[in-house]
Amino acid sequence: MIGRSLAVGSLLIAALAGGCAQPMPGTSRPLGDVTYDDAFTTGRQVMAQYFPLAQIDEWRGMIISQPTPLAQQRLVGGAQQRQVARLRLRRQASTVVAEASVEIQRQASQAHGAMRRPQLAYDAASLYTPAEAEAATTPQQNEMWVAVHYNHALEARLLEQLYARLHGPPATTQAE
Repeated sequence: MIGRSLAVGSLLIAALAGGCAQPMPGTSRPLGDVTYDDAFTTGRQVMAQYFPLAQIDEWRGMIISQPTPLAQQRLVGGAQQRQVARLRLRRQASTVVAEASVEIQRQASQAHGAMRRPQLAYDAASLYTPAEAEAATTPQQNEMWVAVHYNHALEARLLEQLYARLHGPPATTQAE
């Protein structure tokens, strides 16, 4: 009984300790002996070279691109696709680790509209204020996008370019 309690307790501690440091889906790479500030500045430049940027949060280490529509490679009536890139930089021991994620998203069906909240309670009194029930929304607020897959080749290219800019091109040796 005590052994079971210790095992459950140790699993709980392990889950709580790792809960905040979950890796992003995508590709990661240690950047070596660089400062966090240099890595973040360079990461921002690399991301801006590929995508228009939407959010830049140096404290959290996140750089997020604006959704970029993909070329129409769909059949008539197929869902639209877009990509959203994220670059996260974090300190790990004495190095900086970069995690890149280029998510390919598909526009979801209109099932999102079917998930609306009920307008009336059982006693016919509204559960929501008029502003909540009848608030104006934009078409963008009513869109729903679902992750389909990740572009790992582009993620690797972003991380390679980030590493190369921080450390310079690889040294070549000449035969004498």
